[in-house]
Amino acid sequence: IPAPEPPERPPAERLPLLALLAPLGLGVVTFIAAPDNILSIVMIVVTPLLLVFGFVDTWWRNRRRWKQAQAQFAETVEAVGTQIDELHNAERTGRDRESPGVATVVAEASAHSTLLWTRRPEHDAFLSVRLGTGLVPSRSTFVMPNQRKGPNELWTKVQELQQRALLVSETPVVESFRESGSIGIAGPGEEARSVTRGVIAQLVALHSPAELVLVAMASTQSSAAWDWLKWLPHVGSTYSPIVGSPLATGGPAATSLLSELEGVVSARHEVQESESEPPPLPIVILLVEDDAPVERARLVSIAERGPEVGVHVVWTAPSIARIPAACRTFVEINPATGASIAGYVHTGFGVHP
Repeated sequence: IPAPEPPERPPAERLPLLALLAPLGLGVVTFIAAPDNILSIVMIVVTPLLLVFGFVDTWWRNRRRWKQAQAQFAETVEAVGTQIDELHNAERTGRDRESPGVATVVAEASAHSTLLWTRRPEHDAFLSVRLGTGLVPSRSTFVMPNQRKGPNELWTKVQELQQRALLVSETPVVESFRESGSIGIAGPGEEARSVTRGVIAQLVALHSPAELVLVAMASTQSSAAWDWLKWLPHVGSTYSPIVGSPLATGGPAATSLLSELEGVVSARHEVQESESEPPPLPIVILLVEDDAPVERARLVSIAERGPEVGVHVVWTAPSIARIPAACRTFVEINPATGASIAGYVHTGFGVHP
């Protein structure tokens, strides 16, 4: 989007005093030398008038041109603003198609539509999930003028357009496990679980159980919220590297699942030739309830080392302080207001979805 260039104010005109006084002096000398010469009197009177009239005419023309330039600039600013809004509307629609909302994803998956299991490892959107909607950086580029011109009040209009073009409102807030490694969701129990359900629903609806499998661990108190996972084809898939129970409730089962996950991570690291090599399939998503009765340090190690070899964590906890730093993207829900923010640790960017 090219920015409008502010017009430059015309230089202030000065009354040419020297040119005004010179003919007066010449006229006075002529009058003294020849008092009867009418021409000297005319010169004394007319010449300054002509200079004054010329000065007023130039001032008036410049003033009119400046007003016209300002009006034209205002029209251009309005037109560029309209262009920004149109581009943002188109971008918002396009991004919504790229990352449909949870309700749309679930409905399409339930209907066995063409959206079901469409994200493949070769796609950029593989392992991407929508966290909500909010104010996100625009894909459009606003090109500022090469040089700063015009008065400050007009340049401020250009800067306001730049800020207006920078962010798009009510746009899908998306994160990829390829970028974040693991994702944390913090907030009061049901609010946090609602967001977590949305993340899990997108993963299982958009990715094949041959390329993504799901395991989970929780306490006996929190496991009831995840009982529905057992019906998913991604849980207990024949492609899964997990042999034991994929849904662990209570201490012994959770510890057994954790040990098996540690073995998978270690084995995959041993055969991985370089960090640039794509992680092996299937991708393993580990859902962790913060109250899972297992050694926390071992879980954090999975969140740290796992993403390099295709083992990612979705960690839900009652507060942001309980989310490990390995979750480099997080959603925090304010318990008092219900407002939420998505934080991207690897970029330092925050969005209010």
